[in-house]
Amino acid sequence: MVGKNNIILVVIAPNGLRNPERGGGYMRFSRIQTHLENYFKIVLVDYRGFTGKAKIAELVFGFLTLIRKLKEIRKDRIDAVLVVNEFLIDLALGYILASILGVKLLIFMNNFPIESNVGFEEIKNLNKGLFSSIWYSMRISRISRITLFLGVLAYYVMLILLRNATIIPLTPYLIPRFKQLGLKTIHISPGIGCNEPKLENLHRWIDALYVASPLHPQKGLLDVLRVWSKVVEMNPKAKLVIAGRESQLFKLDELKEKIKDRNIKDNIVIITRKNGLPNKIILKLMSQAKVFVYPSRRDMCPLVIGEALSRGTPVVTYDLPGIKFAYGSCEAVIKVPVGDINVMIAKVLEILENPQLAERLRQAAMKWCKANPWSKAACKEAKAYLLALKLSGTQARATWS
Repeated sequence: MVGKNNIILVVIAPNGLRNPERGGGYMRFSRIQTHLENYFKIVLVDYRGFTGKAKIAELVFGFLTLIRKLKEIRKDRIDAVLVVNEFLIDLALGYILASILGVKLLIFMNNFPIESNVGFEEIKNLNKGLFSSIWYSMRISRISRITLFLGVLAYYVMLILLRNATIIPLTPYLIPRFKQLGLKTIHISPGIGCNEPKLENLHRWIDALYVASPLHPQKGLLDVLRVWSKVVEMNPKAKLVIAGRESQLFKLDELKEKIKDRNIKDNIVIITRKNGLPNKIILKLMSQAKVFVYPSRRDMCPLVIGEALSRGTPVVTYDLPGIKFAYGSCEAVIKVPVGDINVMIAKVLEILENPQLAERLRQAAMKWCKANPWSKAACKEAKAYLLALKLSGTQARATWS
């Protein structure tokens, strides 16, 4: 491997990763950062991140932060600039800083750009042109035509500029799509790890739990209501907790109205905050739930599944490619065909009605977490960064074993 701290990476992130609820990519990096520091010296450039629509202000503050910290950054011999999430502001700031420093730009992609933003459609028909494909993806969102055009233009320009960067994909599923865009990709997919398992001696008063950030139909929110309507028919006292960050594109009042229409208001507890719930609260809820129901239709490798497993909570979810890649070896992650509500209902009821099965899955979850710590994913990721630097021809100090 490489000598400790021989290679210096400048990492771009909002608020110094102090608010990982802002996005799964930041939370993921915060969990492997300590392990990566066994291989690299990491210089964190934290700009002021904003929630909501203040993206221009966010970009301005970010650029000013780069200028202010430039002298300090240049004290070291920087090998690369690393962007750990595929959000537009981070990509722009990473590109600017790498250009100023004249070093390689590495981008860890947790998902396909644009699609990681809940509320947009999947990118399709790239053969018809990149601009039109981005337009199709973003046009269903509830934003003005001017904002839509500027957003599409910004993503179009950025994806063109990123052809000089090197992409490290979270899963192998992403690689063919990046190649369609002409992006250079490392064929190492680090995937995810799991928190240290902890089985708390708490009464599991929550029959089922659903957590998402944000709460949106693309994250399976409405599918959960469909599942729970049928569960309540079988067990009128069944309790579901819905928790997470509120979405600007799907108001909480809309959710409450749909719950009321299904006549399951007394069977659901909603716990939300506009900026997301602290992770310690999510983990506490996980430890009190009998099953985690997560019928998301738009996810890559959701960390929230690993969080449930770390508390011994079995998961019922859709069989998305990224979920199969990340959690396919775990018996406690029960995958059903996308959109097959009847099978999902059957699997949830089976866990709720069979204590022996629930206990077996609980033990399987704990065993999987012990076998897949974050240090294991960090080692793969370190290899990916070293390979990217070696192939770029800009890194002469990496020594391989």
